[in-house]
Amino acid sequence: MNSYLEHFRNLKLKIVGIGVTAFNRVMPAFFLPDYRIVCYKNSQELKEIGKKCPVVSVERDFKRKVKRLNSFAILSHSDVQNYLKSLGPLGIFVYKSSSKIEEICRQNGWRLIANPSRIRDPYENKKIFRETLEKIGIKPIPGEILKISEFNERALKKLQGKYGKDLVLKLPEVRQGRGKGNTFVSKPTDLERFWQKVKELGEIYDLKHLIVEKKIRGISPSITSCVTRFGILTGVVQTQITDIPEVIDVKKGGGMFIGHDWSFCHYPEKVQKLSRKIAKKFGEYLYQKGYRGIFGIDLIVEEGTNKVYPCECNPRYTGAFPVYSMIQLRGGEPPFDIFHLLEHLGLDYKMNFEEIQKLYWQKKEGAHLILYNRTSNWLKVEGEIKAGVYRLKEKELEFLRPGFSLLEIKNQEEFVLTDGVPFKGQIIKPNLRILKIIFPCRILEKEGKEIDNRTKKIVELVYQRLRLMPVAPPPEEISEEVEF
Repeated sequence: MNSYLEHFRNLKLKIVGIGVTAFNRVMPAFFLPDYRIVCYKNSQELKEIGKKCPVVSVERDFKRKVKRLNSFAILSHSDVQNYLKSLGPLGIFVYKSSSKIEEICRQNGWRLIANPSRIRDPYENKKIFRETLEKIGIKPIPGEILKISEFNERALKKLQGKYGKDLVLKLPEVRQGRGKGNTFVSKPTDLERFWQKVKELGEIYDLKHLIVEKKIRGISPSITSCVTRFGILTGVVQTQITDIPEVIDVKKGGGMFIGHDWSFCHYPEKVQKLSRKIAKKFGEYLYQKGYRGIFGIDLIVEEGTNKVYPCECNPRYTGAFPVYSMIQLRGGEPPFDIFHLLEHLGLDYKMNFEEIQKLYWQKKEGAHLILYNRTSNWLKVEGEIKAGVYRLKEKELEFLRPGFSLLEIKNQEEFVLTDGVPFKGQIIKPNLRILKIIFPCRILEKEGKEIDNRTKKIVELVYQRLRLMPVAPPPEEISEEVEF
């Protein structure tokens, strides 16, 4: 790995990661010599992350706050801009680009380390993704695209005759992930939930189309890939954790993203090969369009047949990061981030593609779980819990030492609380994420539909220690968080 890191030694740019939490932008600090982070949230793990690289928090360090929890709002902040301008030539590292972020970087002469929105945006649209799959010869899930205006109870019955009783309705213009645009239906009364979702999301997005797909019974994993000049690097098929009632309100809809469990299932070679083939073929198409770096594809593996279907593309950093990168580092692999940065910085480098690819197909071990505000209330943290490394001892949480990453876990009994661990007195918006727990081992059971009893106990104890109490909404409400 050191041979790749040498390319960063003489960088003339300082690289600054911009994100809602510092944890989700921390990975370049492991290999960039002069990396720093500007985040929004002030959380307990910042002290430990600050030992790895300088961290500026809008919530902690500046009086004026932001109205939206995303990279553009942070970059637009006047105090953030003054800080960034004091650093000299900059590269701005973000979760994903947007036309607004591109403009603010252009105005300030900052290099944006991300794919331009004109290249990446189309593939977040599930309609375009499905049409692209068909164009390049990859079979999508059985189903079809129609206009929302053409959909009604009669159309539902006709579609059920073609694709089966259980269907998934997807709103392709909804770019926000975490299952927000999906509704599972099996009977006409289920359409009430769908039309309510159309009403709510129609205030944010220009909703025109509907994808109706057969509900495939099976596990819903994903695969991470990276577009490089030497080829498409692919990782292992990884199990996504969704719809766990211990950490979210499952009434809000299906497919809510909660984390990953790499240890739960090391998928058979047939599934791995089919998934790699999909990722490679789609990645080669992206390369032709000018895309570079990390992307992910959500999949579903059909129960009983092991057929693999692509569900959607995430043309950006995904929710697997930075935990996936930490697993890679622990396994002796150069993380995906290195090649993502090398490509976007335009550095001249060499790669033994086959050697790296072989490393990337090694089995991965670990898991992470996101804890949310499970209610529709604003909640105040009345209790206290530290970020850091813990274990479960005699049905109680025992704090062992400070830390923020998987790399600080020493054995299978330990786990880490990180990524937004709040201070006493902080306010949490309804249904938004609170913190992340990282494990070195499997946490799922029962075909991946439930977390195991040990993990349930850990989750219960964390919520107890937080003591989340309902409060009135603050006068200056921050809008919904849209980024990892």
